[in-house]
Amino acid sequence: MPVIKVAVWDDPMIEALHQSWTSESGVTIEVLVLSAEDAERAVLLEDVDIALLPSTQVLLRLQSLDILSESAISTWRNEKVLIERPTVSPPDHLFIKSGPRNEVFDLVSNVILKEHYRYSVERESNSSGHSLANGRVAGSTLSVQPADTDYSIEQYLDVSQEWYELVNYPMVWALFVTAKNNVTDILIKGIREWVTVLYSEAVDEFISDDGELSDLIRPRLDDLAIASLTELCDYMFHYGVAPNSPVFTLVDIETE
Repeated sequence: MPVIKVAVWDDPMIEALHQSWTSESGVTIEVLVLSAEDAERAVLLEDVDIALLPSTQVLLRLQSLDILSESAISTWRNEKVLIERPTVSPPDHLFIKSGPRNEVFDLVSNVILKEHYRYSVERESNSSGHSLANGRVAGSTLSVQPADTDYSIEQYLDVSQEWYELVNYPMVWALFVTAKNNVTDILIKGIREWVTVLYSEAVDEFISDDGELSDLIRPRLDDLAIASLTELCDYMFHYGVAPNSPVFTLVDIETE
């Protein structure tokens, strides 16, 4: 039976995918947990079959990567991706502090603070990757919080929920990709089975039992996720992350 090698982004949000797995039919997913940059390098060098990478990283590399259909990582709400709630009133100036995570967190935090709350936001980085207000503009420095932060609705904003309230779609954090022209039906089906089993509770859930938005991982690259990615592409252009709005396509199963 086939063995599919997958380089998985090492973010704590997707820790359920940080271990190898074998299906009842005998398909094995062999996992390497790597930084986003190393995972991309591994798939481009064909050391692995597939990489799970941050969505913005993928959308900036469309000339060298193919996006698998069927599966992705998105959330309506996610207490592992928080940003400090501003303590000043808009339009005061805010600085996004770059943490050790990824551009996708910084971009979406920037978007929700500016578009949803009307703050003036910018990100400035020194050589260590941390932002500095540096005295040019008076303002508050915010940071995207790590997964083990104690969650408090009074102190933090849930970035996924804020994105949903802004665009009405779940936030797509990560996409499964191959090097260009390397997608096969076996890879798409194998990944689909893997993530569907691991995240079976969340396949169709929008509202949880307590009446709140579901905080479970959504494993499907469905119409809602595709619409969200389209919104993200537009914001990548408008916020200077990409020179134009990325135009993406999905590689689908040829025969089902």
